[in-house]
Amino acid sequence: MIVKAQQICTDAMRLAGYIAGNRTPSEEDSQIAFMELIGIIDLWHVEKLMNVKISEYSITSNLNVLRIGPSASYELNVPYPPIGIATASVRIGELSISLRQMDSQQVTGMTRLNPDNSDIPEWYTYQPGYEYGTLTLMPAPKSAVTIALSIEEGLPIPADLNSDMSLTPGWYQTLKYCLADLIVIPLGVPQDSITSALTAKASSFKARLKASRSRVISVSVLDLCLGGYRRNR
Repeated sequence: MIVKAQQICTDAMRLAGYIAGNRTPSEEDSQIAFMELIGIIDLWHVEKLMNVKISEYSITSNLNVLRIGPSASYELNVPYPPIGIATASVRIGELSISLRQMDSQQVTGMTRLNPDNSDIPEWYTYQPGYEYGTLTLMPAPKSAVTIALSIEEGLPIPADLNSDMSLTPGWYQTLKYCLADLIVIPLGVPQDSITSALTAKASSFKARLKASRSRVISVSVLDLCLGGYRRNR
């Protein structure tokens, strides 16, 4: 659904009991709620919670550390720093070789499965950031390789109260209740049983969306053929 940032802020203030259902907020109060809305989205990007869609990109490089973000100076220029990388693979002609995602602890002590293919990375790590995300390919390629990426993109931060926000199912309710919970303090809403219920409702909506982000990654045919990764003993 498409909804303006102002509408979410107004709905949140009504939920919090700050304004009546038939009243509209002042510009000053709307700006306070808007700043809290920006803070929610910004925080949830860091939490890898707010993925809205997955987009496909490819990049050819001989670097093992690639920056992904909204600047032409980065190795991959995208509108917003990705929340995460869903899949990554090396493209060699018509062949696509999947890379395994690891964290820094897992990578320590890893050995190559195919030492003869020294030019091709076998796994990667991804670290999201505020300005850009960092994709690290390991082992480092010795020559330029083409990497195909499925990138998890987050909800763009609205520029102002009049900005349109495209929300997938579940996000409108979650944003509205969580914002209502946050604006209680800056707007000076009295703490009572209603605000307590609001906090519980906001936590419930957020927990549901976190649960929906959990997914089982199936073992690919390539993984079965390679027999998995091993560690040095």
